[in-house]
This record gives sequence, structure tokens and C-alpha cells, in this order.
Amino acid sequence: MKLSEAHSRYLEESGTCKTPASRRTYQQILRRLQTFAGDLELDQFKTDTLTKFCNGTNLSPNTVKSNRAVVRSFFEWSLYMKFCKHNPSSDLKFTVRPGNSGVRQHNWLTEDQVVTVLRSQPNTIEGQRARVVSALGSMCGLRRAEIGSLRWSSLSADMSRIMLTGKGQKLAQIGVPPQVRQILQEWRKEAPLGAIALVPQFHRNKPGTPVWDEPMGRGGIATLIQRCADQSAIPFRPHDMRRSYAGILETKGVPVGDISRALRHSNIGVTSTYLDRNPNKAAALADTFTIAL
Repeated sequence: MKLSEAHSRYLEESGTCKTPASRRTYQQILRRLQTFAGDLELDQFKTDTLTKFCNGTNLSPNTVKSNRAVVRSFFEWSLYMKFCKHNPSSDLKFTVRPGNSGVRQHNWLTEDQVVTVLRSQPNTIEGQRARVVSALGSMCGLRRAEIGSLRWSSLSADMSRIMLTGKGQKLAQIGVPPQVRQILQEWRKEAPLGAIALVPQFHRNKPGTPVWDEPMGRGGIATLIQRCADQSAIPFRPHDMRRSYAGILETKGVPVGDISRALRHSNIGVTSTYLDRNPNKAAALADTFTIAL
């Protein structure tokens, strides 16, 4: 049996994915495996191939762990279902070592850099969509999956609030700053009556034509953010926008408890980690350091 067929049956029949979030995670990892190795027969997979996929290049330890867990679960189930004659993932607990893969570099954008990202987007419908995504991430602290799933119905009538289902299926109400409201109001002028997706995909055969009933989704948001980074010449990834939002709030003197509530963290310790790792704080100290020469 080929990977693509077994992958689909695994998601439906294994019982491993108990929530929509876990299903998305497993689906994304198995699709990446298919892209990495090709749509092979399951018996064609070797331990070396799976090891290289799990370790990847410049992946965080948590990502490596997730890759390994999903691959092992998938092949163990496939062996149980007799879709393959051997389990090539059985040695991954020895060959994949998450702690040796290094930590992916994170970036914290300053307030000026956020402005640069927003202003650098072209004055086109593609540029408007990019500004909406960048503003929701860096000025509201939304995660990419949250941005990708937003509907126009998620917004209050005056666009001052966003109602969404966040991480862990938690319902949340997000305040929208006045400047982001203005960006959303300009974007609303492009959307026809009855539009569903706040951040729509574009028509595959008609570049620049939004498909307003098809939300962009988590993967599409990541691709769009990469374009924004290239356009502005400022390196950042989707989750860096959320970190930057926290860092900018801190520079404005917002207490860490309030920042934690704005980010909807489960505890203040997670927020403190976000803030303590911000290299801009150390740079700011250097700017004020002088000695009597």
C-alpha cells in the first residue's frame, strides 16, 4: 500500500487523532513525509530515510519529537493492519535525538520593523491581504491557524472585537486596536456581500482573484508571511509576529500579567519565557550604557 492511501486511512481509522488540532498536526507531518520521500509503498521505506526526515534541517527539538512520534505511530499502526511487512520506524527512538538538532532562531520585531513590514506591502489586493495578516499577527497577537480560519462573521459590527476558537478549542474574544480596524475596514471594501473568509485563497487560474468562500488556512498563512518577510527584507516567521506583539507591549510598560491575558496563555510563566528571550531587551541596555572616558 502507498503512503498516501495508508495515511488517509490512518487518520480516519486509527483513533489516534482525538481532536481537530491533533488531526491537523498528524496530517501535516505525514504530508511532509510524502513530499520528502515521495509516495512510496510502505515496504520501500528505510530507517535512514525516516531518520533524515525526522531530524530535518534546523528544526527545533519539539518539532523533531513531533515528527518522530507521528512517524512511529503511523508505521506501528500500518504493521498492525498488515499494510507493510516490517516497521522501518522501530529504531527511531535510537537514531533520532531531538536534543542534538539545535534550536530554530526566533525573531522579535521592533515597533519600527512592524511598521516597515506593513508599509512595504504593494498597493494591490495581494498587498492588502498581506497587511491584514501581518496586522492581525503583530498587533493582535493571533496565531497563524487562528488568522487562517477567521470568517467575516468572527468580527463584531464595528470591528472592535474578534470572536474565535483558539488553541485547545478555547473560545476567546480579542480586542482590535483602532489602526487594525482601519486596515480591516479598507479590506472589507474589497469583499463582496456574502463573503465568508476574512483571509481568502486566490483563484488558481486567475491570479489576484480572491475566492471569498475559501479561507486561506494555516499553511497558506505561513507562505504569505514568508512573502511579507521577503518584501520587507526583515526575516521573521509566523509565530515571530506573536512574540513581537508581546515584546512591543512590554516596551510600552504593559504589566506581564496583562500581556499574558492578551496572549491567552495558560499561565504567566509561558509569557515570561516569551519576554525573557527577547534579544532586543539586551540591545536596549547597550544603547544606554556609557562610561566616563
